[in-house]
Amino acid sequence: MAESMTEEGKRNLESEVIRIEMEGRRYNVPMRYSYGQAIEKRGYWPTAKPERVKVGALSLSVLLPDLKPYYPEDEVRWKVRGHGDRVEVDITNSLGTTDWFNRFRESYLRGEDKFATRMPDTHGLIRFAFKRMEDAYFPIGDDLELIISCDPEPENNDPKHAFSPSCRVKSNYKNGIALEYTYSAKYLPHWREIDTALKAMFDRFEQAANTESTGQGK
Repeated sequence: MAESMTEEGKRNLESEVIRIEMEGRRYNVPMRYSYGQAIEKRGYWPTAKPERVKVGALSLSVLLPDLKPYYPEDEVRWKVRGHGDRVEVDITNSLGTTDWFNRFRESYLRGEDKFATRMPDTHGLIRFAFKRMEDAYFPIGDDLELIISCDPEPENNDPKHAFSPSCRVKSNYKNGIALEYTYSAKYLPHWREIDTALKAMFDRFEQAANTESTGQGK
C-alpha cells in the first residue's frame, strides 16, 4: 500500500477516470473503484489511458452496504481476511449467451439436473441444493434475469470447511452486457438490493460518460 500513497498515487486516486466502451455504451469510472485491479494486483494507483478504450470486461471493487469505493479511512475494511463487506464486480460482454438465464433456470425447474434437490424458497429465491457443492438460486417471478451460486453452510458449523462462504451472481444488465459479481454469503438476504444498486452505479458511470461527451461536443 505504501506505493499507492505517494503524491502521484494520491493524485491518480483523486483525479483519474477510466474511460471504456462496451457494446456501444460508454462508461466513465473513477479510479478509486479499482482497488482490486490497482492496489492488490499492481501495488499502486496507475494513470488511466487518456483515450476511451473498447473492452470486453472491466473489474471493480466496492464495499457494502452502500457500494463505497476505496477511501483511505476505510483501509481496515479493505484488508480483512475473507470477503468481509467487499463486492468484486465485473461488467462483461455477454453477446452470444443472452439466453443463458432461461436455459439454466428451465433445466433446473424441469428436473434435468439429477444432482439438484429443490429446497424451500428463501429470500424471494427458488433454491436448489447440491450435495457438497454450491447451492443455486433463481428469482421468484420474471422481473430479473440472474442466477446466484452460494457456498453451502459448513458441515457441523465447522469454519474450516468454508473459511469465507461466498455468493457468485450473474445478472443481465443491458442488451449484450451482464454483471458478474461476488460477495460474502451473509449478504444473500439482500441480493435484490445489491443487484439494483450495482446496476444504478453503472447507470451513473454511463451518464457521466454521456455528459462528458456532450460537453466536449462529441
